[in-house]
Amino acid sequence: RTARQLRQRWNQVLAIDPHLQQPKNGLSSQGKGGGTVTHRSVTHEKERQRQRKKDGAANTSAKKRKQPWTAEEDEKLSKLVRGYGSGEVEWSTVATNMPGRPSMRCKERWTMVLDPSISRSP
Repeated sequence: RTARQLRQRWNQVLAIDPHLQQPKNGLSSQGKGGGTVTHRSVTHEKERQRQRKKDGAANTSAKKRKQPWTAEEDEKLSKLVRGYGSGEVEWSTVATNMPGRPSMRCKERWTMVLDPSISRSP
């Protein structure tokens, strides 16, 4: 990238995050290019990024891990898929009716386990 492209991108970042515009600890955020950032403001932003990452990791570890499929969930999934008849199944719509189960998992469960057209004989 050219210096001009980098300046334009940085100005977009400054427009989004006004915290980066404020000088830190008496250091000027105005430099030779007119829009440069001090070492301290970049360090501050990195600390905020680390904290966000740490908070996200804490939230995911606190979430309950999904349990194996229950018989009730299997029955509900079967009813939802049968509701589409011979048409193409809208897995995203099916997943909205299955709390905690993404569309890909619903599709895999149906195609690998529940679909009655699956031949299970050796």
